[in-house]
Amino acid sequence: MMVRIDEVTLDRDEADGTRASSAPALPESRRGLPRWLILPVVAGLVAGLVYFVWIARRPASPTQPAPTTSTDVPVAASTPLTLPDEPLPPLAHSDAFIRRVVALLSEHPTLARWLASDTLVSRTAIAVEQAGDGRTPSVPFQFARPATRAASIARGSDLVIDPASHRRWDDMAATLMSVDPQQAAQLYRHVRPLFVETYRGMGHPDGNFDAAIGRAAGRVLATPVLQEPLVVDARRGYVEHRSAELRALPGISRQLLLMGPANVQRLQEWTTRFVKAAGIEIR
Repeated sequence: MMVRIDEVTLDRDEADGTRASSAPALPESRRGLPRWLILPVVAGLVAGLVYFVWIARRPASPTQPAPTTSTDVPVAASTPLTLPDEPLPPLAHSDAFIRRVVALLSEHPTLARWLASDTLVSRTAIAVEQAGDGRTPSVPFQFARPATRAASIARGSDLVIDPASHRRWDDMAATLMSVDPQQAAQLYRHVRPLFVETYRGMGHPDGNFDAAIGRAAGRVLATPVLQEPLVVDARRGYVEHRSAELRALPGISRQLLLMGPANVQRLQEWTTRFVKAAGIEIR
């Protein structure tokens, strides 16, 4: 037996909007467009790829995506970025500058898709704050939805998430792995004043965005790496983790589990290197 599911059903309190974000709303006219986060903009990747993991609500394809080795892309050798020797632009007019400098990190097409969106700094800041609060940053990561839904299959007398479903996130992991975490940290330090200003505007007078990243990183690193298939129980219209311990995890961790252990490990290793290079304390 195989059942197609939508991962948001494993995190229903957030999926149905019962936990509202305190962050400012994104522009209504742009909500359905693709977006990708990479801290400085890569903080968003940490947060999440971290959506990493907001899940598809589109109709599922009847077939599983073909296997891919895209997550085997190694992190490039660390060499300092050559950043523009010019003042940072005003926050309201920062998108063009952010696109230009973030493009120095990687030519991965998924990153290019994110750069095509707008209000890049605020989208990243919102995602990082939501991830640090334990929530799945759904709106900023709309673009990251896989083309297919997760599937559950019978395993003996149990129903489990099909391990093949984890491959749907390989491209997201490959995007992260195409970015040198030390270069990402260098870029974040360069554009940090823009995030400080944004974070103050989100209701944090101290503007301590480093702490926000530290909280998001802590959520990522606290997510368990489970090698065994995830056992779920079917409910009316959704499935949920059988394990009470997994059900008690914050929403972002429950979503990250659906990336599969290999991708979670990649994310955690990258996050550890990033925060160390940026001098950010994990919280």
